[in-house]
Parts: sequence; C-alpha cells; structure tokens
Amino acid sequence: MAKTNPKEVERALAGMEYPATKEELVIYARDNDVEELIIAQLESLPEQEYDSGADVAEAVGDGKNEKSKGTKDDDTAREEDDDEDEDD
Repeated sequence: MAKTNPKEVERALAGMEYPATKEELVIYARDNDVEELIIAQLESLPEQEYDSGADVAEAVGDGKNEKSKGTKDDDTAREEDDDEDEDD
C-alpha cells in the first residue's frame, strides 16, 4: 500500500477529540471526507487508544519505516539481479 506523510495524516485528523480508538479515527476520517489512502492507513493501525494526532502520526510513521525498509531491500535485490544479467 502506498503511504502518505504522517504529518498529512495528522492534519487530516485536525479537530479530532482525543483520546480516540482506531475505530473512532476511521469514523471521523470518513465523516470528514478524508482521502481514502489516509483512511486505509488508519484502518491498518494497531487496535489501541491514541492520545493525540502526534500519536497517530507516529504509528503511521512506524508502519511507513518498516515498509520502506522492505521496499528498499527489494529494489536493491532487483538492481543486483540486473547487474548480474548485464555481466552475461
């Protein structure tokens, strides 16, 4: 799944009352016509209570970092495969 900047997620939730559960975040986002990509990210968050928009942004950022690492490794592996093909 594509990711947005955690700060964009935090801005999209401006006006949200905290603490809030994941379900409450998703409902708020839907009720306020937040971009579907951000809603999908909220839906993928751990089931817990969030104390602030910064907490939500941090949780989104944690997921982004894990995904980015995997993507970078995959890209590096592809580049290495391409380099080997050029040698043939």
